[in-house]
Amino acid sequence: MHSALGLVIAILCILCGTVMVLFPQTISHLQEDADTTPEQARRELRFGGAFLVLFGWALLYSILTWNGEPVEFIGV
Repeated sequence: MHSALGLVIAILCILCGTVMVLFPQTISHLQEDADTTPEQARRELRFGGAFLVLFGWALLYSILTWNGEPVEFIGV
């Protein structure tokens, strides 16, 4: 059960981070204020999205290699 939950979290991190990197304008209005320009908000969202994607991939890798062996795919 823990690996299934971790797998769901890893996939959600990868998907959400990818959306943040590719389409930051969809949520950048939530981060804008008097001190933050729209361009700066988009840049911060892209940086955070890239970090989220890397975290998701690292989590996915750790789940797939939890027993210390490399990942085995069917037929390989």
